[in-house]
Amino acid sequence: MTLGPVAVPPSARAQERISVAEGRELAARLYSLRQFRALREVTRALLQADPEDIGILILLARAEQGLGDTEAADMAATLAWQNAQTESEKLAAALTVAEIATNADRLTRAQFWLRRAANHTRTPREDAFVARAFSQVRRANPLSIKLDFGMSPSDNVNNGTSNEYVTFAFLPDAFSDLEWIVPPDERPLSGIELSLSADLRYRLAQGARSRTSLEAGVFGKTYIMSAEAREDAPEVSGAALSYGQAYLGLGRQWVPEGTQTTYSASLRYILEADADGLSAHRLSGDIGAQMPLSETMTLSYGAGLERARYTTGETADRATLRGHWALDLANEDVLSLSARLVRSRSDAMDRDYRSATVSLGYDFGQVTDALSLSVVAEQRWQIHDAVSLDPSGREDSQQSLKLSAGFPNMQVYGFEPVVTLRHQKTESSVPSYDSVTTTMGLFLRSRF
Repeated sequence: MTLGPVAVPPSARAQERISVAEGRELAARLYSLRQFRALREVTRALLQADPEDIGILILLARAEQGLGDTEAADMAATLAWQNAQTESEKLAAALTVAEIATNADRLTRAQFWLRRAANHTRTPREDAFVARAFSQVRRANPLSIKLDFGMSPSDNVNNGTSNEYVTFAFLPDAFSDLEWIVPPDERPLSGIELSLSADLRYRLAQGARSRTSLEAGVFGKTYIMSAEAREDAPEVSGAALSYGQAYLGLGRQWVPEGTQTTYSASLRYILEADADGLSAHRLSGDIGAQMPLSETMTLSYGAGLERARYTTGETADRATLRGHWALDLANEDVLSLSARLVRSRSDAMDRDYRSATVSLGYDFGQVTDALSLSVVAEQRWQIHDAVSLDPSGREDSQQSLKLSAGFPNMQVYGFEPVVTLRHQKTESSVPSYDSVTTTMGLFLRSRF
């Protein structure tokens, strides 16, 4: 379509008719000179010739912003987004809306539009620009929101025993060697786990070397049972295996003068629920630290205490010690080693235990532009002095291997799809607790 001449308002230039191309050049020059009032009139005139001109709509938005009319600026930039056809147009429009929102102190809206912008980047340079802008807005925004979504097919969603027959050592001698058939609902059942979590953090106070935040979050998971599982154990539904959690708490981080160590402390009140409703109340406290050992090495450690009261009337007190060491290698890969000790004391036998966990991880980083890889191997030991199925005690040894693959080129709104494959095997002195589980997961992980 050929556009005719444009009448430029007197305030921008003496009354005359110029071509659209000349009008665009004039608008660009007025913007560089920050002549926002004249720019607004010129862009409005140009839009009469072509109401869907993305570049002119963006210049109009900047003119309105320069004149202090945030609503009009946002409307023009949003209209540019709605009419944008190419990736570059969508990127420019989304960044403009984000900039207007940032300058108006609408930081959560700015973060949303930066995620939209991330959906239309085409080069590593554009990716880095959007990520840097998002990081700057996130630091300025007192409200932080983190979302995680997951879908995980598994061959053992109910953590069923891998044994077809089990024995019970605590029975009288005549029965202790007798093999009992495991019912179908206690055998492995396959299905798909669906999970969703949302964590909110609101900054209450911030100093040069400290920050205090109000924290809240929810987590939930439910299952879709496979046709085979529904046939084998029709009484077990996905809803019956569902679990939910909500928490509210305070968190604080600080870096003492003269150090590079970041300390953190948190206090949380947690509610847990299952298919039957509210199942437990928890009060937990945690303190930790992260410190650089060298330019390539970091160490973090911490401790936690938790008091749980179950709706059945039982209680449990749990103490935790943890440590994590990481080494950045010359090829930008990361090697890590973690350890965790837990002591849980409870008036319920099955909740009274000691456990130790060690894990070794290797993050290959971005192997190619389209693929990132990491792997974690873990060993866990757990000891019960007594359990309901064997008063003489129980000892478990659990091994797991997890492979994660990220696909940065397939991001959606700044969320990168991550596929995980995890194999876990538990060997127990009580046969009912032997299990083998293989799970493949699909998750969306924020790149920012």
